[in-house]
Amino acid sequence: MTHATILRRSLIAGAIALALPAAWALASDRAATGAVPAMSAAQALAKIEAAGYRSVARLEWERGTWEARALDAEGRRVKLRVDERDGAVTRDERRRGRAG
Repeated sequence: MTHATILRRSLIAGAIALALPAAWALASDRAATGAVPAMSAAQALAKIEAAGYRSVARLEWERGTWEARALDAEGRRVKLRVDERDGAVTRDERRRGRAG
């Protein structure tokens, strides 16, 4: 082997050795924070509709839970959360200045 080949292989091995721990940490952080939903969007939507809400305007995976905006039985706009473990639909009471 030439000196250039040995140097190239050493640099590649070093880059891989540095990248692997960072990739592993990112993957474990995503799993720990719920970055990958266990419940599909279709399942979450079905839970919302079964709870009596309608006209779902948005459904997003945020901070480890499904979040949605919909209308309640009285036609008021509400923000909802769907627990992916048991499918429980709860209102997000933290909205300011609006009913819900």
